[in-house]
Amino acid sequence: MFQCCCLFIATLFLLAALLAIILGITLTRTTTKTTTTTTEICTPFWKMPLVDQGTYLNYSNVNTRISNDDSRSVCVTFRATSVNLDDIIFDIGSRSATPTGGCNAHFALAVSNNDCVTVYGMCGAYDNGNICFGKNVLHDGQFHQVCATYDTTTAKLCLYLDLYSPQCLIRSNVPYNTSLGDVRIGWWPDLNRPFDSSGGGLIKWLYMFDKAVNQTCISYHYHNYFISNG
Repeated sequence: MFQCCCLFIATLFLLAALLAIILGITLTRTTTKTTTTTTEICTPFWKMPLVDQGTYLNYSNVNTRISNDDSRSVCVTFRATSVNLDDIIFDIGSRSATPTGGCNAHFALAVSNNDCVTVYGMCGAYDNGNICFGKNVLHDGQFHQVCATYDTTTAKLCLYLDLYSPQCLIRSNVPYNTSLGDVRIGWWPDLNRPFDSSGGGLIKWLYMFDKAVNQTCISYHYHNYFISNG
């Protein structure tokens, strides 16, 4: 009888050990898969150094992947006030201005007013103006994150403000012809619409993807960059 009890207990311990090993393998695989998926979705190919901030900056030849009508996402953090009306927040693409072949060679974001932004391709036929969020907070003197995403397969352009749901449209314009090249903060080659810092405006933490990222990815970066870095 005693031997039977010992054998039964030993069998239970063996089964428990096997179950722990199986669960451990399953958990390890799940964790690895989740981490890999997050990394693939949410790793920008270039980001502005965390210590940099300003309203007139230039980063030469750092846009190495967004060209022509390719899918793209650009996120940026900025602070604006009532003096910032149709002011350029960022511009990527060609070094050319309108008179020298810059039309449709850019992808730029401007704060239009207290609630709306404009995405410029440069020259009216390529722009998408006054995309509004319905929050009326862009001039509140606080930092906000705005992301612009574009999916070339659907021509869908979306704008995300902080953690709110996006405002999206299907572009009926001519497809983008964005150039590789520089990233500009607060200005573009036409030299109009400079980002006015007189009200305390400031721009920082721009990062770029060569794909149209989703709300999950944007939320991830909002929490890990915007909130974590204050």
